Amino acid sequence: MENPIEQGEGLPEGTARYAVVADNDVVGILTFIKSEMDAVDYDRSIAGLESNPKIVSCDETVNIGWIWNGESFTSPVG
Repeated sequence: MENPIEQGEGLPEGTARYAVVADNDVVGILTFIKSEMDAVDYDRSIAGLESNPKIVSCDETVNIGWIWNGESFTSPVG
C-alpha cells in the first residue's frame, strides 16, 4: 500500500505539508507529522512556516530564539 502522504491524497490529522518555492518553482517539500515530533516543536514550526519565513543558509551553530539581523545570527542572551 502506498503512503497517502507521498501520493498527495488528503493528509491525516496532525500532518502538515509545505512546498518550498523559489522563483515560482517548487524546489522542495517539507512534511511535519505531529505524532513524530514534540508538540511544541510542531506548533512552533507550523506557526513559523505560516508567517512568511526567510530561509537562511548557516554553517555555524544557531539555536531557536536567535536573531537574524540580515547579515549574521545573534544569541538573544549575548
